[in-house]
Amino acid sequence: MSKKILFGCIALGMSAIMLIAADFSKSGFGYFGEFSRDNNSSNSEVIKTKGVKSLQEYVSESDVEKLTYFKQNVSPEKIKDKQKAKDNAINELVDRYAIYLEAKEQGLNVSDDELQKTIDFSIENAKKVENQDFKDYLDGLDMTIEEYYNEYTKETLRDKLLENKLIDKVTKNQKDPKEKMKRWNEEKEKITNTFKKNNSEKIKNLKNNIKKNN
Repeated sequence: MSKKILFGCIALGMSAIMLIAADFSKSGFGYFGEFSRDNNSSNSEVIKTKGVKSLQEYVSESDVEKLTYFKQNVSPEKIKDKQKAKDNAINELVDRYAIYLEAKEQGLNVSDDELQKTIDFSIENAKKVENQDFKDYLDGLDMTIEEYYNEYTKETLRDKLLENKLIDKVTKNQKDPKEKMKRWNEEKEKITNTFKKNNSEKIKNLKNNIKKNN
């Protein structure tokens, strides 16, 4: 795998960390949630399932390859066996898709304006932080900070904002941050387990197709 893909894996895996590192006063919830709550409901609601990606589109072969390589070579808990790492990557992406789909089915959406505000905020704060590792990531990707946030991590940020809207909705009755986290983790497990149970055949076919093409 090329150096460019390697740094791409690292940067993709670290993108949320780099964003939060730009402003230590904000938690992961607070950082993305701030943008989720800044917009009125007309920007946040859409007809259910409108413009929803399919499982195959969301769990693409290229994304599986990047995440597999990350788990084998970059992740703190490296998985040496490639097939095991690939299965782990697919399962993680399927879980992410389940959350994405649940948010869409509940009528949640992220407007282009919301996304651009997050991107602009991220770029502004990234420029203020002296972080050699992040500079190395950008050099490996052959990207500027603007290109990185406007292109490379754009859809990842959109999905993170969407997830945070779902978190806000699920945990609206919890005030304590720990209780919010507990409530969300319970709901997240329920969402992902239900999705995998109801779509076991689709997931099985997806895994078989990815194995067949690699």
